[in-house]
Amino acid sequence: MSLEACPQISIAALDAGIAPIARVPNGEYAIATRALDNGALGIVMPYVDTAAEAREVLNRLKYPPVGHRSMGGIGPHYPPKPPKSKSALQRPDHPSRL
Repeated sequence: MSLEACPQISIAALDAGIAPIARVPNGEYAIATRALDNGALGIVMPYVDTAAEAREVLNRLKYPPVGHRSMGGIGPHYPPKPPKSKSALQRPDHPSRL
């Protein structure tokens, strides 16, 4: 799946009650964060073999205070009304699986 298709597939999955999860190449954090910004609720990153590698993935893909990811745009997993800052920081991290 391309990053251009990610929002449409994520919206369709969310409408069907399915959590959209994207698989990204190992170490491609820019692609992973764009997929999350475009509606994916989880990321699969292959070849994460150690606890230290898993912590690095978590650190780069979660928002503060858990990680160090910066805030992106408003994706399809938010309601049409812009969220408040506090809920925007909490919502993407709660249901997601990394």
